[in-house]
Amino acid sequence: MWGAAEFDLELFTHLPGFAVMTAATAIAAASFGMVLATLSRTRPQPAAISTLLILTMSALGGSMFPRFLMPQSMKTLGLFTFNAWAIDGYTKVFWRDEPILHLLPQIAVLLGSSIVLFVVARLLARRWDAG
Repeated sequence: MWGAAEFDLELFTHLPGFAVMTAATAIAAASFGMVLATLSRTRPQPAAISTLLILTMSALGGSMFPRFLMPQSMKTLGLFTFNAWAIDGYTKVFWRDEPILHLLPQIAVLLGSSIVLFVVARLLARRWDAG
């Protein structure tokens, strides 16, 4: 809403793509958060771990510096971060005006990584199961 109000971003014409990308990205981020939570043994641990991992992912994924300006090796490493796929998807929605169908690669990777991260979180959480 802020981008539409302040920067004349055409949010409402891009609302379907925005909603799909936001849902897929939120699911991936939540799954990643569950892995961080299940890795930790104390409450302060996730804060320290997440800061390091998220800053690294942001640098490699294009949140701090555009991936198209990075060397090829960095671009390839960035593909292992879910925020690179999210940025690519949002770029398709807002910059290139592409239809939702063109978001399938980004959505597939985000949802696929969500499933993998969720399974990892569940496996890590087994140590808390009563048994």
